[in-house]
Amino acid sequence: MPRSRRRLWAVIVLLAGIATILSGRGLGAAAEAALRRNHCEGIRPGWSMLQLELGVPVPALQGNDAHKVGCVLAALWADLHADFAFLLSYSLLVFAIFGFLASPAEDSPPSSPTGHRWLLAAGAALSTAMLLGDALENHTAFRLLELAEPAKRALFGGAFEEALPAMTTITSVKWAALALSSLLIGAVYLLRWLPDRRRPLAALALLLPVLSVPVAFFFFRALAHGDPTLLAKGMTWLMYFWIAILLHAVWMVIGMGRRAAPSV
Repeated sequence: MPRSRRRLWAVIVLLAGIATILSGRGLGAAAEAALRRNHCEGIRPGWSMLQLELGVPVPALQGNDAHKVGCVLAALWADLHADFAFLLSYSLLVFAIFGFLASPAEDSPPSSPTGHRWLLAAGAALSTAMLLGDALENHTAFRLLELAEPAKRALFGGAFEEALPAMTTITSVKWAALALSSLLIGAVYLLRWLPDRRRPLAALALLLPVLSVPVAFFFFRALAHGDPTLLAKGMTWLMYFWIAILLHAVWMVIGMGRRAAPSV
């Protein structure tokens, strides 16, 4: 039973990871498609979405070039619509990773501390914070983009800039939950698998805490300074972090499958 439970969680991690990769790629694809539909050759939104999420000024939405502003808005609208699939998949991925970590090893006694349910509860709380925070962030971003439309700017003046700071608290929930989840997952790997005699797991137990630190560092620093480039760096480290866990899940599924197969 413990073996099958851990293998089930490993499979869920893999499926959620694949969904996260595909939906993440869909963000850029949706924005590119919107730019093509609106004949926006040579116009790119740049850091506009991350600036919007941080509640800081968005230079690409300023100026008197209505066509350029319209192109950037079209890309941001498309990105926001595609983001709903992404927020579901990465929230599920984080919860699945915690479920995988909370499942006992096949050789663990029922009272083993590695099977504590608090990990699953922590994963549920953090992934829910990400899901709700990101959903509320998107809802607020939709309202902001409506105010950024050239026609609305003509009517309401600087209403868009005045409303931008409302994003700060909302977006902090999502990014802080991602940072904390990475640190906690890294710590659990360190405590749980570092003593393992199998070298791949011991190496992973050293690698993941190391990867989790820059994730948290860049996310918290980006929130403190309102710097989208720091968010982008944190997302890059988060990608490496998740890929390492996905490789562990693959190793676990393949390894357990071989052990479960009848010998000839």
